[in-house]
Amino acid sequence: MPLLICPEFELITEAIYTDAYPYAQSVWFYHQFLMATLIEPVGYAVITPHFELRDRIGYVLEQLISLRDMLDGAEDCKWIYNALLEYTLAICQMEEREPCDDEKEDCISWLSELRKLDTLRSGRWDDLGKSLDWVTKT
Repeated sequence: MPLLICPEFELITEAIYTDAYPYAQSVWFYHQFLMATLIEPVGYAVITPHFELRDRIGYVLEQLISLRDMLDGAEDCKWIYNALLEYTLAICQMEEREPCDDEKEDCISWLSELRKLDTLRSGRWDDLGKSLDWVTKT
């Protein structure tokens, strides 16, 4: 069931799919800012004050589905992998749980793709992998 979202989310989602198709950095930064308002406990009260935790989680899950769909044909877009990784970890945090095995596998795969596609930030991706203690255990 689609959630009633504020116009800002609709505009940025449309921009990712049409105007910027998925390589425009500025669109992704704005998308990340808006998503942070849902993910962070203090941010959502400003832009989406009517969202309960379950609404916020539902919207993030919808975004994950859309992002997975975007990978078809845009497998070389680091922004999609970065968002998938970030929002998957955020869902786990919002639900106060560890990632399940499938989520761990996906995150490891996305991190690997980020290392290949974004070599200038290899240290960032290495540090992120180290911070996820389960990355080295699987």
